[in-house]
Amino acid sequence: MGSKRKPTDIFLFWPNIIGGVRLGLLLATLLCMSDYYVAAVSLHLFDVFLDFIDGPIARRYNQCTKFGELFDYLMDKAGNVSFMIKVCQFYPEYTILLQLWTILLYTSSWSHLQASTVIGQKVKSCNKGTNNPIATVYYSEPLFSIQVLGTEFFIMLLYLLHFTEGFLVPVFNIGIVRFLLFVNIPAIVIRVVGNIAQVVGASYRLVNWDAKQRGWIE
Repeated sequence: MGSKRKPTDIFLFWPNIIGGVRLGLLLATLLCMSDYYVAAVSLHLFDVFLDFIDGPIARRYNQCTKFGELFDYLMDKAGNVSFMIKVCQFYPEYTILLQLWTILLYTSSWSHLQASTVIGQKVKSCNKGTNNPIATVYYSEPLFSIQVLGTEFFIMLLYLLHFTEGFLVPVFNIGIVRFLLFVNIPAIVIRVVGNIAQVVGASYRLVNWDAKQRGWIE
């Protein structure tokens, strides 16, 4: 008879250990953010890398868990919102726009997570049962990964621009940081449209679920 596993053993699954490393990286990034921008960006880039490998590792070792799903979600949002708070401090004239974007970014993700949890769907299956073509396209690969990475880099580039323009891009006669900001704008537009689709899709999934619970529909 095999040894009995404890619920707390799930904390030691590889993707959750990675989540713990990401938490440490977040704390280190916060300490560096005000004065050591190169270190802060380097640490966050490593965090982004870990975020992209924890999912495949979880699937490879059959270690996908609800706790891991939540932990990954929290680490994603904590890293992004930390930079957004600092960016708002750096650019007070754009605070309202940045606040609105932050609200949309995180409430849409939360509503999608909540709807998926209630209905029992996988988090990336937002298009099921919504009849929402925008949500379907939004979650298609590689578009989903491109706009997520684009958002990550856009926020970091806004942060970096406060400290440096970087080297000059000869043809455009602007710094590389500002140039990359402009390059990332399409990814941000896609993300905003997708976030709105997330809220709409989550709302429809939940009202459909509510209607089924009341026996109004099959």
